[in-house]
Amino acid sequence: MLRVPRQSASKLAHVMLITPDQALEQAVALAFEMEPQLELHAIRGSIRDCVQKVLGDEDLVALVVEIDPANTEDLAALQQLCQTDGGHLPVIVVTEKLYTQTLRQLLQFRVSDWMRKPLDAQEVVRSCKQAIHAARATSLSQGAKCYAFIGAAGGVGTTILAVESAFLLARRAKQFERTCLIDLDFQSGMIAHYLNVAPNLHIEEIASSPDRLDRQLLDVMLSRHESGLAVLAAPNSLTAFGSTNPVAVTRLLDLASANFDFVVIDLPRSWQPWSRDILSGANKIFIITELTVPGLHHARTLSEVFDESLSAGSEIGFIINKRRKRIFGQYLTSGDASRVLGSKFAGFVAAKDDLVREAIDRGVPLYDLSKSNRIDEDLSRILFTSN
Repeated sequence: MLRVPRQSASKLAHVMLITPDQALEQAVALAFEMEPQLELHAIRGSIRDCVQKVLGDEDLVALVVEIDPANTEDLAALQQLCQTDGGHLPVIVVTEKLYTQTLRQLLQFRVSDWMRKPLDAQEVVRSCKQAIHAARATSLSQGAKCYAFIGAAGGVGTTILAVESAFLLARRAKQFERTCLIDLDFQSGMIAHYLNVAPNLHIEEIASSPDRLDRQLLDVMLSRHESGLAVLAAPNSLTAFGSTNPVAVTRLLDLASANFDFVVIDLPRSWQPWSRDILSGANKIFIITELTVPGLHHARTLSEVFDESLSAGSEIGFIINKRRKRIFGQYLTSGDASRVLGSKFAGFVAAKDDLVREAIDRGVPLYDLSKSNRIDEDLSRILFTSN
């Protein structure tokens, strides 16, 4: 087995290549050396001899396998591996020839991709990454209803909207215990401080072995607000993003999605290696901004980037936060917002600075201070009319 040396201690996601072709093995290994989050395990041989090695790799996230389409044993082994992990393991098949009957079988096996030799090793890498992203997004979306909040700029109130949305969803469903609020800004997240709970998520403890994260460990890392709302928040660390294993983050979200009915995520503005997977798996993405020229344009640009990089089914909405009553001479209007943001404009949320400040200081939702407040009314209109 050829193992490409690790470039960092957090590089634990495995892609396995099975091929009898030494030249292909070496070319793909060289291409994977440029991928800091993926480690290639290459085996020179036939698929029928490697089934147990594949099944025994707990960190495997994708399989690239060369088969002889005329060999029934190869096809039987391929079928077995395509059923690994409930059929969720991405499998990319490589062949020199392809017969019509074989193509039908590959479609039935639901392989992620097929590539014909001779091929470009970089295409193998791209195919693997696309298949991994798609598998993770599917895993996330099959569980809880997931809402992701991300700010188009700093100071636009993204965190308070994420917090209030979690409470609104939990209150409407009468399921506080089944609602989870997750702060993925490991560097400067504020959710634990807003709600006066202990930040128990120590993501570094599972960085080296994400498979350790199970329901029992998740319960240990959860905090509970006095309402019963579950909170996943880490102690702030200036070096957190540099040492965070992306596989651990996606594993955390997979587990949360499987164990809660609603998951609300407060995302950092800075793009991380795991951002695409999280956003692709969200049922709804809200981009938060303010009613300013730079704010509107930055939000639209961010949406255009998401449209290019996320799956076609990703649902994106803009929220303009901290809206105040229009004063004489104000430059921008609600019509301007609609023209710039288009059909993705979800709505306005009113500015109620004193109410928000008091709620944060007390560690309670706005509802506890004012059962009929404008922020909750605006957010409810956005959340529950867009479902």
